[in-house]
Amino acid sequence: NGGTSLKKKYYISISLLMTFIVLVFDQVSKWLITISMKVGDSYEIIPNFLNITSHRNNGAAWGILSGKMLFFYIITIIILKNTGLLFLSYIENTVTSSLSQSSMY
Repeated sequence: NGGTSLKKKYYISISLLMTFIVLVFDQVSKWLITISMKVGDSYEIIPNFLNITSHRNNGAAWGILSGKMLFFYIITIIILKNTGLLFLSYIENTVTSSLSQSSMY
């Protein structure tokens, strides 16, 4: 069905665009903090609610596996691949289900 294909492409395109925007914002904000703040510097963004504090961590949480970046890259690629496949499967099932329900009426 042509409508299913277009709707599916629309959802995938919007989702990929939003993901890209969030990733770019994340990386740019980290880069700006790295070049403009010293370790330990802190700026209050929203009073009594949100501060940005500069620190460095070259491992996972609390420095676990510090210096093992290749491991993190491999795990990240595997997780992103599997998450993408799950997401595409969900979109396909959701769009197909909603279109088949709407064609009943």
